[in-house]
This record gives sequence, C-alpha cells and structure tokens, in this order.
Amino acid sequence: MKSLKGLGIVSLAAVLVYGLIMTTGCQNSREKAAEKMMENAIAKATGGKANVDIKDGKVAVTTKDGTSEFSAGGTEWPADLTLDIPKVEGKIKSVFRTSTPRGKNWTISMGGVASDVPAKYVKALEEKGWTINMNATTERGGSAQATKDQDMVVLNFTSYDKGFVLNVTVGVAK
Repeated sequence: MKSLKGLGIVSLAAVLVYGLIMTTGCQNSREKAAEKMMENAIAKATGGKANVDIKDGKVAVTTKDGTSEFSAGGTEWPADLTLDIPKVEGKIKSVFRTSTPRGKNWTISMGGVASDVPAKYVKALEEKGWTINMNATTERGGSAQATKDQDMVVLNFTSYDKGFVLNVTVGVAK
C-alpha cells in the first residue's frame, strides 16, 4: 500500500514542480531547488531514495521501482499516442504525458468542442472494438470510460458559454 500511496505523491509532486518550473522561467538554481524538494518529499512518502532530474521541459523521477517521466505542452494530437483510438476534432489546448514502469498516460485538453462530440467519440470507440464501461451525461457535461484489453480511455466534458471543454485521458498498460 505504501508503494501506491508513494506513486500518487510522486505524480502530484511532479505536476506541482513542473508547474513551478514552467511559470518561473526554468532557471537552473530553481530547477536544482525543485529537484531537491521533490527528492525529499518522495523519500519521506515512500521511505526510499529518489533521484529527480528536471531538463528540457521534462521531470524524471527515479526510485527503486523504476523511472517515471512527466511532461506537458503542445497543441497537437500526440504523435507518440499510437493506440487505435479515434482523434477528437477540435482545438487542443494542452497535452500532459506521463510514463511510468506500469505504462503511459496522455491527457489531451480541448476547448470549444461542439456538444455532440462526446457522444460521437464514444460511438467511434465502440466501432473500434472498445468496451464502454460507463457513459453518463447531463446537459452540463458528463463522463465516459472505455477499455480494450488492459488499456483505457476516459472522457470528461463540461459545458460552458462557448461550447464544451473535453479532456481525453488515455492509459496504456505495459
């Protein structure tokens, strides 16, 4: 159980430090301070040692369980997302990537998506052989989850004045 708790803390720490680095100009002294802060937090949470490396807009965390990498940025559908899923049509606001010893995740955030896109996307997943495990919608938004083998796609969507905000999270097991 400590390992799962530690993994969550590692992920949270990486996201927070990544945000700190990206908003402060990536100065070397700040990167080193952030690396040390993360290493101490991870060691305390997991009872083990951690090495944190922040370079080229990526955060890499190495523990006895392996290396996890976190990065954010881009406004294009991820080229490294080769899983057989449909691409969502619309404006991509950001992409967040995570790679761990257990697998990879991508979260693609989109804005101004038409209200019928989530339903069309769920149907397109079904047509590609994905099993829809959950699909709940209201007039203000909703969520859907699909699985295929050990891989998963999660949609979360919320309406606002100019359309829908849509987050597509894809998890690929190793």
